[in-house]
Amino acid sequence: MPTNNKTQWTQYTVPLTNTPGTLAKLTQTLSTAEVNITSFTSEGWSDVAWFRFLAKDPNATTVLEKAGYKVYTHPAIEVELTNKPGELNKLAATLGEKGINIWTTYGTTATNQTSGRIVVVVDQPEKALPVLDTWKVKATTN
Repeated sequence: MPTNNKTQWTQYTVPLTNTPGTLAKLTQTLSTAEVNITSFTSEGWSDVAWFRFLAKDPNATTVLEKAGYKVYTHPAIEVELTNKPGELNKLAATLGEKGINIWTTYGTTATNQTSGRIVVVVDQPEKALPVLDTWKVKATTN
């Protein structure tokens, strides 16, 4: 079962050209504006890359748009799961049974930790929050 810890965030998604130095330029823009990235994932296919990240700074969108980036935002839920086989499956099955589609997920844990944190972006966050609450995950907001 998951531990009792869940936080709501905004996920920022930025499309980039998939070329050397592009991610460094974007992260320098955020760093210069003192926007702290707390979690991220990126992937590139052919000519396009996608950089997704969480940050508490409400000015992240403005900072990036002023620098010429297109920014998409989505509500995201950060969930702490017990570090054992099957926990991600339980989360995915619970949301799926309630008709909630997972758009994006990423996370990590160290092998010696008892829990790990994952980020989940879903099509119905307002419906997912109470589902996760009943799944013994306590809601907190940033």
